Amino acid sequence: MTIMSLSLDGVITHFEGSPRDLSNVGGGNRSMIGLRLDEAWPDVSLIEAARRTAGQHLDGLALSSEVTQHGVRQFYRYQLTPIHGASDQGTAHGPLTTIGVSIVASNITDITNAEQQLRKANAARAESAAREAAMQEAARLKTEYFTHISHEIRTPVAGIITIAELLLADPQLQLEHKLLVSQALRSGEILLELVGMVLDLRKIESGGLELEHTAFRTADLIQDAQLLSVLVKKKV
Repeated sequence: MTIMSLSLDGVITHFEGSPRDLSNVGGGNRSMIGLRLDEAWPDVSLIEAARRTAGQHLDGLALSSEVTQHGVRQFYRYQLTPIHGASDQGTAHGPLTTIGVSIVASNITDITNAEQQLRKANAARAESAAREAAMQEAARLKTEYFTHISHEIRTPVAGIITIAELLLADPQLQLEHKLLVSQALRSGEILLELVGMVLDLRKIESGGLELEHTAFRTADLIQDAQLLSVLVKKKV
């Protein structure tokens, strides 16, 4: 923190603090006294605020400013207060007038940089949260779409299975035709199982899918594989 006093013409009459943040002066507190503010402190905003405080008889003025010194940005906070006293023509008991300006300067570079980093971190977190929410919404819409399509597929497949079952129940159906109808029936059942797997996507995303341990016949598994291989060969 630096405290200084200025005369009405902008000359430093009192200085306390370290001048290490200044660009043109580095010889100690005494070297500051007698210099004009625009010679000692490279901040146009502060110089203009001091002129306003002295010339417009303001009660006080506070401002923050950014100064670039030696290629490095520095941030300051200033508090300016007019100094009241008797004029040169008046007496000690006469009316008081503004005879100078008192300035308290604080280097808030570290605080400002920390605040900027915090804002960037918060913005990054907000962006990440928004991106994650968008991904979750996209996944939800995809699941709803597949669920809807799966339900639409179930209806015609169920009709095919019903027809195949009725045909198999016909005692007049020839053996070779029964084999074909049986394959069609099994194909429909496999398709229903695949549709059920699509419906399980919602359970997988919500963590509610439970694995079942059930016995199965290896011969049935091989038969299903052979049936699917025939369909794949036809597509190729």
